[in-house]
Amino acid sequence: MNSLAQRKIISLTKQAIEKAIMEIICSKSWPILKMGIADLGCSSGPNALRVILEIVEAINATSNMLDRPTPKELMLYLNDLFTNDFNNTFASLPSFHQKIRQEKKNNQTKNNNTRYFDSTCFVAAVPGTFYGRLFPSESIHFLHSSSSLHWLSRVPSGLEDESKRGLNKGKLYISHNTPNCVLEAYSQQFQNDFSYFLEESTDPTSVNGFYQWELLAQTLMTMGIVKEEKVDSFNAPYYACCYGELKMVIEKEGSFMVNSHETYEIDWDEGMELEIRGEGQN
Repeated sequence: MNSLAQRKIISLTKQAIEKAIMEIICSKSWPILKMGIADLGCSSGPNALRVILEIVEAINATSNMLDRPTPKELMLYLNDLFTNDFNNTFASLPSFHQKIRQEKKNNQTKNNNTRYFDSTCFVAAVPGTFYGRLFPSESIHFLHSSSSLHWLSRVPSGLEDESKRGLNKGKLYISHNTPNCVLEAYSQQFQNDFSYFLEESTDPTSVNGFYQWELLAQTLMTMGIVKEEKVDSFNAPYYACCYGELKMVIEKEGSFMVNSHETYEIDWDEGMELEIRGEGQN
């Protein structure tokens, strides 16, 4: 019901996924018999299986284009927190496998030499936080995460004074008026969390990062439904980092190199208009 903006993000990054898969298939370690693929923060809506379906399609299409063998087995891991509704996602698996069979049938009809979807797909849930160990060593070849990593593992510490009163008054998240000590606490929490994740503008108050939280806080304060002290004491475990900060943490942790990066603009209002007209229901 509220997945249109996230779907647009997935659509915009499809080329980046295809490029990464081509690099894997062109690497010296290819071919491999079994390929592990994980979607971290999969949620439970219509986008959960959409991502892994596109990844499977890209693997087979690229393998055929380069005339390289496809893996015999694809292990597809869906990860999210323990409270995620994996049952809802698994209920969609029959249609997922049907789409794969139909795609194979369609391409065999077009070209008898095409080897689309030779791989056998196994789908499993891996509940737990991605800010910790999730998989056995050397079991994952491709990791994907979308609309997830700005959520922190917890609310940063040090957001209260000695009297346990909230320092970020009238806010649910950081903004231009947030005290520096709160900004630093959020930044440090992000750096710690993202470093753990990898082991497996420079301004964090940019309007793109806090706009929806600012509106929500103002609404709560104006309507008077929630007491001011309650708003002051609540801080969202969320951090929209800038690229420079992201790159710094990656390089400091040392497991990965940043070969390229791209940014995409998402029109949130467009998604709202579609929902109002009923086109976002699925």
